[in-house]
Amino acid sequence: MKKFNQKLARFKQEQSFNIYEKNRYCYWDPILPMLPVQGWKIHISCFFDNSTAIFNLVSSYCISNSISFKFIKSENDLTFLLSKSVARADSGKFITIYPQDEDQFIAIIRSLYIQLKNENGPYILSDRRYLDCRVLYYRYGSITRTDGLISSPDGKIMADNRLPFYQTPNFVHDILPENTVTNGKSKLLEMYSNVSALRFSNYGGTYEAFNNLKHPVIIKEARSFTGIDIFNTAINCRKREANFLQVLSKTQAVPRLVDSFTDWENFYLVEDSVDGITLKKFIGVHNLAFIKKKNSFEIAREYKTIVTKIRLLLQCVQNIHDKNVRINDINTSNFIITSTKVVCIDLEDANFFNEHWLGQAETRSGLAINSNYIHLSELGKESQKLGYIIMDMISSANYMLSQDESGQTSINLFREFCRQYQLPRQLFLVVERLIAGTESPLNLLANKIPEVYSLDSWKNHNSIGSLFSGRFEDDKKYHIDNPIMAALLRLENPKKNIINHLLDSFVWLARKKDFMDLNTRIEQVCGHEEQSQTEISYSIISLYLYKMTAINKFLRVASNYAQKIYQNNLYESENECLVLIDEKTASPYVDFTAGFMRILLILKDFGIQIVSKMKFQKMVNSIDKNFPKNWHYENGLLGLIDSFITFKESGVSQTTIHELEEKFQVLNIFINSQPHNLLSAKPQQYEEIKLVIARFNFLKNKEDK
Repeated sequence: MKKFNQKLARFKQEQSFNIYEKNRYCYWDPILPMLPVQGWKIHISCFFDNSTAIFNLVSSYCISNSISFKFIKSENDLTFLLSKSVARADSGKFITIYPQDEDQFIAIIRSLYIQLKNENGPYILSDRRYLDCRVLYYRYGSITRTDGLISSPDGKIMADNRLPFYQTPNFVHDILPENTVTNGKSKLLEMYSNVSALRFSNYGGTYEAFNNLKHPVIIKEARSFTGIDIFNTAINCRKREANFLQVLSKTQAVPRLVDSFTDWENFYLVEDSVDGITLKKFIGVHNLAFIKKKNSFEIAREYKTIVTKIRLLLQCVQNIHDKNVRINDINTSNFIITSTKVVCIDLEDANFFNEHWLGQAETRSGLAINSNYIHLSELGKESQKLGYIIMDMISSANYMLSQDESGQTSINLFREFCRQYQLPRQLFLVVERLIAGTESPLNLLANKIPEVYSLDSWKNHNSIGSLFSGRFEDDKKYHIDNPIMAALLRLENPKKNIINHLLDSFVWLARKKDFMDLNTRIEQVCGHEEQSQTEISYSIISLYLYKMTAINKFLRVASNYAQKIYQNNLYESENECLVLIDEKTASPYVDFTAGFMRILLILKDFGIQIVSKMKFQKMVNSIDKNFPKNWHYENGLLGLIDSFITFKESGVSQTTIHELEEKFQVLNIFINSQPHNLLSAKPQQYEEIKLVIARFNFLKNKEDK
């Protein structure tokens, strides 16, 4: 691959007058002839071992014949092109050739076939293969047109869909009569029935099916000539996985291997289907953070359910380790939970301990490793990933790894969660040891976690004064960049000097009754938001403009938007009532539910009541979160704290000062993240915190009197 990069560098230098770069590609274009808007184009694939040779051959051919082409611009881009994560419709497109017309297209593809017919590369899924050449493909589509459209001879405009299968527009017919396709028998379809796809990647699909005995199975496909190097290919990974399933066959920690075989150019692994749910889905349903801290009965019940699965998870991984196998790709999607056990369903990146096999999991561990991971032993790396998974099963503290890679913020948040929920101290200590990379037997660590919940006494936290002393003086001026949030805060805090010049311009236009320009400017602020979020934003702005201008139209608009949200965008269950982001997801934060609730209170002050007291209280309970995944004002803890201050001032919530201080304790952990303070480069968030601290201090002083 080093040779490939050197070749590209020399080529770019020699042809610099004809080359330009765009995204992952370099384009070589002669001055003449001009290219067509659309037509037939040729794609050429390659693999790591023949990329330089194919590039030399094809680039020389195109330059000598003044044919436009593009090529992948670097070794890293080629690696991505052959990787698991690339879009399947883009897979393998190493070089693209743009013929001037159909005659030239036919001449090029027939000529290149002679020179490339013995080369190997991945099948380009969006194209049709030319004869038996495994690197030569073609399709009809746009060439110079950049809007993703093509047109028929009668002028009809249609999309140029780049799909992971070959298709042509209805006005186009294949012009290569010699390129006939003969479909051979498929061993896969002969042996398995009701084959349906679960998911796809560039490496191949995963399918569910039934064998000849009507037993449910999972089929894993591996496409040829895809991977991250010549050894770590999709097929090699699947063959290794089949071997590990045999090695681990007596552990009950993995599915039973049913079969493995090659069909056409791909490799298939077949294993028993495990009846259960993924650990990821389990976490989505069972999480202590969903339960009110006061509800000790519910906490005890859920704690026992979660800890039982934690123990089974650790036992599953220990059983695999006992066979000298390292899973490597430990994540919540790769474990199935049944009523009696946990099963690891993905060994694609597994290796024997002390075996030099990188696999591909190291680069996609997400929220399961910290910056110390690279210094741990192989066993310690497995432990750390398990530690963060268990943290995720209890709370969402591991999500802060995206902002603090040291892991210090995550462990501090987890400690605070355990303290506030009075969870057994031993649970925290086990997670802490796992994250540190312990090599202790996992089953012994599992036994240290108490199976039954009992209140544990943790040291009390500092008061709010000591947390933020000397840092958040109330200087009477708050620069709030978002005009929507500035409008909401001005409505609720008329005595605070909240500065936002864009919001002032809205008021100026409203007083001039220049509604067209006003709407344009508001749309520029709100146009990128989700529908219900946009309706909340319009309602806030309209309420503020009504307050500043007394134009009744604005009050009607605000009320109409609030009514629309209430009627069309609320999710309600037995215990929750939240504003929906989309059809499946609801949000408690200020940009959705909490903001909507504050609108309802302001409307009530203007004599308009939309929801009942009972429904509003249900919403209050639904957003009472101490441990969200982030801390920002619009979509995190800071905005929730400010909302509860508003609710307490309005008399619609019985939140105590102590409960607010506990929320601030979590906020303090977020803000003081290591290795740097999160506010250091975010002055806007500093302004928002100053305002919320000032509001809290005013409320506390008022109660103290």
